[in-house]
Amino acid sequence: MDPEHPSNQAPPVVTPVVAPIDPNAIAAAVAQGMAQHQQQLQSAPRQMTPEETAQYLQVFDVTADGFIDNFHAAMTDPEATPDQRKALFERMRDGLVNQSLRGAEIFVDQRIAQLRQEFQPALVAQEQQQAASIWETFSAKHPDLKDHRELVDTVSIQLQASGFKPTSLDDAFSRAAATTRTLLKLPEPVAGAKPTAPNSMPRMNPTNTTPSGGGGPQEAPGSPGVAGFFLSRKK
Repeated sequence: MDPEHPSNQAPPVVTPVVAPIDPNAIAAAVAQGMAQHQQQLQSAPRQMTPEETAQYLQVFDVTADGFIDNFHAAMTDPEATPDQRKALFERMRDGLVNQSLRGAEIFVDQRIAQLRQEFQPALVAQEQQQAASIWETFSAKHPDLKDHRELVDTVSIQLQASGFKPTSLDDAFSRAAATTRTLLKLPEPVAGAKPTAPNSMPRMNPTNTTPSGGGGPQEAPGSPGVAGFFLSRKK
């Protein structure tokens, strides 16, 4: 080879670097995979045993309490009275009827749950529309609170939890509005109106008294808010 022409020289041999196998890392990975698999098995719903299934379905067990033996004796014993035979037939009848009713009850419950799931979006939309309509009515009657809906919602939930039962929609509006104004330290718009007594107010978290738009209170998960309180008024 000509040393003056490196292009004619053979390329250097590169030996790949192979990382050593770590048995501890393999064992740790296997243990982690087994732990995840076990966690998935534990989180899966447990299958009922045959005994639990029979109890859940309320299956009539002809082997319980010696029913078969008693039934055979009543049918074959010439000294068995009609009342004894009748009692056994009635017992079997009641057991089978109860089992059938239990099956129908389970079917109906499952069907209702399925229908609720199917109509859930429509129900939520209806509730939201109803809440919006009620809030529109409330803010029209109390325009000074139209920018404090979150606080009014919080007040209404607290009032409902405290056991207050309004006698009418106007009563609910007035009580929620008065309590909200007291928390916001706003004057009553109607001359001569008496503010709500402090002892009748629900205890509020100070962090829940911020007006809407300033990091105010959030409606509790699953709570109907102002609509649920106003709709719970005494009919």
